[in-house]
Amino acid sequence: ILGYDYKLNDETDLRLEVYTKDYTYLPLEHTTLNYDNNGYGFARGIDLVAKGKLSSNIDGWISYGYISSKRKWMDEPQLTASDYDITHNITVIATYSITPAWQIGTNIKYATGRPFTPVQRAEFLLQKQIYRPIYAAGNSARYPDYKRVDIRFTHITSYFTNNVTVFFVEALNILNIENMFGYNYSSDYSQRTPLKSYFGRRTVVFGVQMSL
Repeated sequence: ILGYDYKLNDETDLRLEVYTKDYTYLPLEHTTLNYDNNGYGFARGIDLVAKGKLSSNIDGWISYGYISSKRKWMDEPQLTASDYDITHNITVIATYSITPAWQIGTNIKYATGRPFTPVQRAEFLLQKQIYRPIYAAGNSARYPDYKRVDIRFTHITSYFTNNVTVFFVEALNILNIENMFGYNYSSDYSQRTPLKSYFGRRTVVFGVQMSL
């Protein structure tokens, strides 16, 4: 890991990290030994974080991550994208202080799709009367990009000495973007439909946090 941290002032700084990691002795399928330890892979990437104040009542941070991660292991015959190979990942968080006690903030996220192994076709097993999926190359396809925008209202108050009480209402995925997390296949694998998370829908959350 190689890192660089630049402080513009007490409230504003920029951090950059570049990293590389090699994997060796991963389990790899073998024709006679079942598995050996000849698998290998790598993960390389960049993380960039900038945070600070844009004005007296606006502050926040932005982060960007890039990763390239591939592995040759298990039953993969060649280097292929790992399950964690989310190439680009961006988060923007900003808070506006209406007054010292009232704040409004937003959390914006974007990430390129995760890799997955698609079903290429299916064959019918006559004896079992079922279809068996035939998969394409491992992690050779990607899900659609992930996008989400949250908004949060916060009220900060105190009821006694050393107490901080925070009331908040938060709208998650306020644009109601339909992010998907997988596919459901028909019985013969000829059709697939997106699998959506219940918690991926627009959701409003109320809460309170109190320190004693």
